[in-house]
Amino acid sequence: MKFLTSDNLALQVTDYGGIGPSIIFVNGYSASEATWLLQIVAFQEAGFRVITYDHRNHGLSEKDSSGATLEKLARDLSELCNKLVSDQVILIGHSMGAAVILEDEKLFGQEKIKAVVTEDQAPYFEHTRNSQEQEKFITNFPHQHLTAGQLPDDLKRELGKKLLPFDFKNNRDLLSEIIGTDFRPILREEIVPHLFLAGEKSPIFPPDVTLAARDLNQNQHSKVHLFPNCGHIPHLESPTEFNALVLDFIK
Repeated sequence: MKFLTSDNLALQVTDYGGIGPSIIFVNGYSASEATWLLQIVAFQEAGFRVITYDHRNHGLSEKDSSGATLEKLARDLSELCNKLVSDQVILIGHSMGAAVILEDEKLFGQEKIKAVVTEDQAPYFEHTRNSQEQEKFITNFPHQHLTAGQLPDDLKRELGKKLLPFDFKNNRDLLSEIIGTDFRPILREEIVPHLFLAGEKSPIFPPDVTLAARDLNQNQHSKVHLFPNCGHIPHLESPTEFNALVLDFIK
């Protein structure tokens, strides 16, 4: 279905239904809702209502001619939560999706959030502190191999059917903004339970930044887990372990 934002942009949203607590999966930069295909059935069968969507400028969602920003993406998420979910929501975000969730917390508070799961997103890009390093990271990102190994052929074929081309050139500013944002103050104010996940072999972030992020959260039930043989996308690289860990946490 299409969801119309407050600035009249149509977002692609899929509500898989269910009578249990609502979960919204939030994609990373350049990805689409298709990347959660290995989570949908597992979370539905566990009794949750599953919702996925494409950010503006991503997937099947409409393109924003004035440019996507972190604030706009966070506002989109907040409006989705308010429109589709009547009670508290569980948010699961990968990479930039995690940044969108934290920005949502900063702008709109934590009252509507029951729990948060973030995957391979540092609270601060320590390794791109100057403009030259940032430019190099942004330029190389479209060519970066994100997983620690090769995904199964059948999974790659299925993803290939559903993933759409992404305009990296016209979304450079969005990636630059994410790189330049320090999320540590938001995490210090966060009181909801938060599961921090990362791949030990991530080509984007060293694993110690995820451990440091966990230490900033104030909730005693928050946890951290590192996937030993995974890169930047554990939910695709090790989906069975990912699903079991997240379900155990949010239950």
